[in-house]
Amino acid sequence: MRLHATVTSAWSLLVLAVSFPLLGCHGTANHSAKSGWPYNCGCQLAVSQPGGDTAPAVVALAAPGTQIIPIAPKARQRTRQPNIVLLIGDDHGWPYFGFMGSTDVLTPSLDALAARGTLFTRGHSASSVCLPTLSTMLTGLTPYQYELAGGFHGKIPMTPSVEMELTRKLLTNDPQSLPRVLANRGYVTFEGGKLWTVTHDQAGFTAGMTAKNTDNSKLHPVLVLAGAEGLALGRTTNQPVYDFIDQNADRPFFVWYAPMLPHSPMDPPEKYLRQYANRPELSPTALKYCANCTRFDDAAGQLLKYLRDKDLLDNTIILYINDNGWEQPPTADFTHQPIGTALAGDHGKLSMHESGFRTPILIAGPGIASGTRKTGLVSQTDLYATILDYVGASSENRGDGHSLRATSEGRENFARPEIIGSMIQVRVGPGRPATTDNPWGNPELAFYRTTDRWHFILYESRGTSVLFDKSTDADELIDVSSQHPDVITESMTAIEKWKKHFQSNVIKIPGL
Repeated sequence: MRLHATVTSAWSLLVLAVSFPLLGCHGTANHSAKSGWPYNCGCQLAVSQPGGDTAPAVVALAAPGTQIIPIAPKARQRTRQPNIVLLIGDDHGWPYFGFMGSTDVLTPSLDALAARGTLFTRGHSASSVCLPTLSTMLTGLTPYQYELAGGFHGKIPMTPSVEMELTRKLLTNDPQSLPRVLANRGYVTFEGGKLWTVTHDQAGFTAGMTAKNTDNSKLHPVLVLAGAEGLALGRTTNQPVYDFIDQNADRPFFVWYAPMLPHSPMDPPEKYLRQYANRPELSPTALKYCANCTRFDDAAGQLLKYLRDKDLLDNTIILYINDNGWEQPPTADFTHQPIGTALAGDHGKLSMHESGFRTPILIAGPGIASGTRKTGLVSQTDLYATILDYVGASSENRGDGHSLRATSEGRENFARPEIIGSMIQVRVGPGRPATTDNPWGNPELAFYRTTDRWHFILYESRGTSVLFDKSTDADELIDVSSQHPDVITESMTAIEKWKKHFQSNVIKIPGL
């Protein structure tokens, strides 16, 4: 098995009741403290504070056997709009979480979040690479939609430079971008971490770490484009977001928390590597990847603890999504493989396979059902619609997003019968060397359609397609196109209908 070798049915460890035993932090400390959530277990240190010095032990992780504190105690009634914190993982493949069943990767803070909220196990990001995914998160538009709005589909090759210029114009000018809609509803907004092509103020955020007029001469140009100084979030400090929270505790706020983790560079500090010291079966790349996943979990857990300590957690909606998939089998080593070092397994990032798009989506907060697990298909565009729903704004006539709020609160049971998506670059591979200055992907138009059973890929530029039966081939290794021509026809028809819908309703964005 390529992808699922470490995935087991760990969800049975969670008891669906008012309080839940947690999966535990798997650390080496003596877990005796049980004071609040995330619980103090003493097994990890904080991220470093500004200046590079490691802070004293600030624990933000759950200990085994502890109980979850309700997110909105009956004794406290909040009347203002809820705060919203959006946690965005970067290259965190869907199997690599404790709450998704992994016995390799340690994610106790996110495990606790899953236990206290609603988990959608089969979410899909809008792309299998970060730039278009983050643009979709900010606008609610699928990449195909905003590419049409920019007039690019089928007219000129969508090279990386063309794509980045398009997204820069989109995020700078879109009046319905997430931070602008939230501002109109009285929110102050903060950006930290990944934010491709624009600064926080250009994207409409009130405050942020990716700023204008900053000396980024020591950063690689790609890192400048990807978020510049904002990329320090989670890796070396959480302090800027803490400062923002302190300055705006009396106002409804939105936090875009998008550390470039577990994304490369795979340079986890020793305190995270130590937690995998007894795992000799992990390859060098798997070891560093797992440790970087725990590094993100720790940083996010510290943010949640900060909100709790400031008495803000019971009025805060917490959401999690990953920007794209990743494939890192526990024994696979990509140390001497340039493509694998950057992208890992060939069914993950920049691929058209479901593993490149699939992500868990978590929602926790006041009014949200605890310990609920939903296995139906949902989309990243649904998360944009969900956030707007919580602030009383509409996402109609925007994308195809459906708010997940009612489902998370137990008033609805929404799931999509299918998800269709597109890519304008696909990773290189055997027999398909790089044809541009992008060493990892070539410009081409490709689509996919996934259902509960089938995953269909149409490489339109190549004139080829493949079909996988996920009920018998979860890792998508065997093309069964010849055995199911009816599914091929059905999928082609569905993709054409999806394309024509957006082609007939092209979104108008000023400046595009």
